[in-house]
Amino acid sequence: MSNFIKQPNEKYPISIDYSAVLNESETISSREVIGYLGDTDVTAIIIDSSSISGDDILVVVKAGDAGNTYKITVRATTSDGNVYEKDVEMYVNED
Repeated sequence: MSNFIKQPNEKYPISIDYSAVLNESETISSREVIGYLGDTDVTAIIIDSSSISGDDILVVVKAGDAGNTYKITVRATTSDGNVYEKDVEMYVNED
């Protein structure tokens, strides 16, 4: 699982790359992005938007409380009907 650190007021895109798992002609046809704090769904609080860009899913992260670590689950469904899932940890730190 990859991770990154952001400050509470920052808002910016992160890129989740699926090129290593896609077949040559396979494309990402849809995505689902869910943010968690423990077992609680906090998607509306930490995810601003998401989009597909080639073999990547771009997720715009926002907000979060300092000292918390959030898990972002990104599911990609492909043109071949495959479903791939990657998790990213976002640690919010006030410097």
